[in-house]
Order: sequence, then C-alpha cells, then structure tokens
Amino acid sequence: ESEIINLQQGLINETFIIKTAQKDYILQSVNTSIFKHPETIDQNINIIGQFLQKTNPAYIFTHLVKNSEGKTLTQYNNKFYRIFEKNKRYL
Repeated sequence: ESEIINLQQGLINETFIIKTAQKDYILQSVNTSIFKHPETIDQNINIIGQFLQKTNPAYIFTHLVKNSEGKTLTQYNNKFYRIFEKNKRYL
C-alpha cells in the first residue's frame, strides 16, 4: 500500500512524500516560472551526486531516481517532475 502526502511547505516547487512498503520518496513538480531550464538543474544535481559518490561516498546526499527511460527528469502534461529517495533523517 502506498500513501502520498502533499508537504505544502515549499516556496518554489510543489513537493510530495510518497510512502511505499519498500521505500519513501520525495516527488517534486519543478516550477518552470522560476527555473526556466529544468534540464540544466537536473544535470547539475546529477553532476554533484556523481562527484560526491567518487570523492566522499559517506556524505549524505539525496540522489535523483531514474525513470523507466533512464532519465531523472520527467515531463508530463507540460510539467517537469523529479523524484528523490527520501533520507530517513529528514522530513
């Protein structure tokens, strides 16, 4: 069984927690009024994650989850979405 919780506390992006039996996730709808090029932000987050994995794997960093196409940014109904594995220490 899964549960979706709208956090309603973000100032820029719409953010949800998705709870599943296996893991919890953070789903964000990227605000393209603020972030005109969400692909660039997505690329930067991936570069930072790869760098930290190589140089400091113990560093707590929430990595993006790939979709079925192997991408970490999904466009659906003219909106962009990304999903992170939720770190149990936060939220």
